[in-house]
Amino acid sequence: MPCNIGYRQVVKARLPVNNEESIKEQTEAKIDQSLLEQIGEPDFIEWLLDLDIESLLGEALRRALAKIKPDSKIKFSLKGFYLEAEAKDLTSVQKRGLGKVIDKTFNQFQMEIFGIIAQLLDYEIMFSVDGNNLVLEGEKMEDKNVHKYLKILKDINGQAEIQFEHFSSERELEQEEAKFVALAQKMGIKIVVKNREINGKPIPNGVYHANFLREKN
Repeated sequence: MPCNIGYRQVVKARLPVNNEESIKEQTEAKIDQSLLEQIGEPDFIEWLLDLDIESLLGEALRRALAKIKPDSKIKFSLKGFYLEAEAKDLTSVQKRGLGKVIDKTFNQFQMEIFGIIAQLLDYEIMFSVDGNNLVLEGEKMEDKNVHKYLKILKDINGQAEIQFEHFSSERELEQEEAKFVALAQKMGIKIVVKNREINGKPIPNGVYHANFLREKN
């Protein structure tokens, strides 16, 4: 990845961190109406609007803590869809490293949310690290010769690149991005798009590109 099969889009974005200080007065996540119009699927929209995110955010936090393994004296909890950290009785050494631990946990928490969103959209996912970037890759295990692909690279400062590849049309690609962004908004993440590039052409008959994430494992 990437390759020249089907339509591909790369979005450069900024991702504000999900903590209380980021948007203190916001009490609920709102989905842009324009995204719902782009999705244009009544059943999906009804499911999206009724989706209970409390348990999903709790699962994202559980996954993040399992990977970061912060000191037991640092307690992370959810307040709505925001993540809070509280620390007591730390040594001077622990206090000096507290900010890095918190930032790392918040960053991983946000990526775990994206992982859950990808799974809700039927992607099989895989995490890795590339330099300073956390990387999430997803593949739709469809009954097709070419599987749709998602990749997110995110650094500790909230700069991100979101890629969608192997789509049969620009319209299909637009819908998938709208679903992903709408689910992110539902879970309290506002993706601030800085640049978007789309290119490609219809998928030729007889081309095979599938199960590549499983092969990487």
